[in-house]
Amino acid sequence: MERVTAADGTDLVLERHGEPVPGRPPVVLLTPAGADRTDLAALAEALAPAGLTVSYDRRGRGDSGDNADTLNGAVARELADLRAIIAAVGGPVVLLGYSSGAILSAVAAASGLPVLAVVLFEPPFLPRPGARGIPPDLPGRLWDLAARGRGDEAVTLFQTDAVGLPAEMVAQFRQSPSWSRMTAMARSLAYDTAVSAEHGEPADLAVL
Repeated sequence: MERVTAADGTDLVLERHGEPVPGRPPVVLLTPAGADRTDLAALAEALAPAGLTVSYDRRGRGDSGDNADTLNGAVARELADLRAIIAAVGGPVVLLGYSSGAILSAVAAASGLPVLAVVLFEPPFLPRPGARGIPPDLPGRLWDLAARGRGDEAVTLFQTDAVGLPAEMVAQFRQSPSWSRMTAMARSLAYDTAVSAEHGEPADLAVL
């Protein structure tokens, strides 16, 4: 486990798997909502024999902190975090992201970070222009609930309004071990929904 300091002073934690291999850029893994680096540990270990693979806790989850006192600038903070991770690893890198982590990977590449390629698993892009996406007020509502210690309500809101699960499925999910993990990192859900709300149109990333 290794600590990196983000631009705003937040401690970020990364883990290296494997060793650098000449000609093979490091691969950095980006988690989906409600997950931390341990959820991608098996993938990191599977990729490690081919070269350096890095998993990290995005801010507000796992062992990483979050010094922010406002949601404003959430996506910019995550991009700055990723820049710090890449600098620590030694870029340029390949980004492999899941769900909201996939969109963040694409935004990072389009924003000029030292990224050679992106691998996107199930990015929650809108299926067509003008399709209904993340409600624009959802990130703020999630942030406020988490700030008031109402993580359980935040996870419920995320599952219904972001994922689109019906109430009966949310009730079933509530019985799983994953529920308490998501509740513990409820504030991070505001970041996931922010990146999806702001960059859910694939056309916005046509530069890739």
